[in-house]
Amino acid sequence: MNSPRVSKIRCEFFHYSFVFIILISTFYPLLATGQNVVVTGKVLDYFNKKPLQYVNIYIKGTNKGTVSNINGEFRLQTSLKKQTDTIVFSEIGYETCKTPIKLLTKNNIIFLKPYIDTLKT
Repeated sequence: MNSPRVSKIRCEFFHYSFVFIILISTFYPLLATGQNVVVTGKVLDYFNKKPLQYVNIYIKGTNKGTVSNINGEFRLQTSLKKQTDTIVFSEIGYETCKTPIKLLTKNNIIFLKPYIDTLKT
């Protein structure tokens, strides 16, 4: 007599665990990719160590970015999609610097080298 009831409980347990597994597998990627990352720091000239203002700072392949302020300081907040995302620092007259976001933490010091090109006559 107990066997029909036991099988019904087992079926209900299986049903609830199946629904739980489906829900977790559906929402886990959203939780994993929604990590908020804040990268802060200062951009300086490589040779004279003076702050560089209005440096373009953005995540390669996205429209997320910012600009350094008058003191060379920047703050970029984004949700990290991949560990391979790259932050690009670019300024006219300087070489572009590309750095993986996973290597950057808070209070970074980024040095940009002047781009020197000679004209051929």
